[in-house]
Amino acid sequence: MGIIPNAESLCTIISRPEEFGEAMQNDRNIALFMASWCGPCVRMIDNLTETPLVKEFLDGHNINALYVDVDLIAFKPFREGHYIHSVPHSLGYDHGERVGWIIGLVSKDRFVDDVKKWYGRGID
Repeated sequence: MGIIPNAESLCTIISRPEEFGEAMQNDRNIALFMASWCGPCVRMIDNLTETPLVKEFLDGHNINALYVDVDLIAFKPFREGHYIHSVPHSLGYDHGERVGWIIGLVSKDRFVDDVKKWYGRGID
């Protein structure tokens, strides 16, 4: 268990379900369910953090990225309730309502394109 290097430069690290619930009070969130032992998860974080562009895009549109370590036992009921059976797994939320998801490793361009679709108007 652990946090993937560089994840903290992009994400708020969530270590307890209560923190996740508090974060959901923000308008827009992307929950990145990851594991430090997962090669595709490490590559995805590397892809998203290799330049500041993704972080600037998220910040510029008031989208909070949340890093959730799937190995934390406290998140097991959440994972099961949201059908998170593989990683990396990303879920987009708007005012607490799920608006999109990405399953698997994607490029930073695909990630940003999907986020734009999730949140629609006002995102360019």
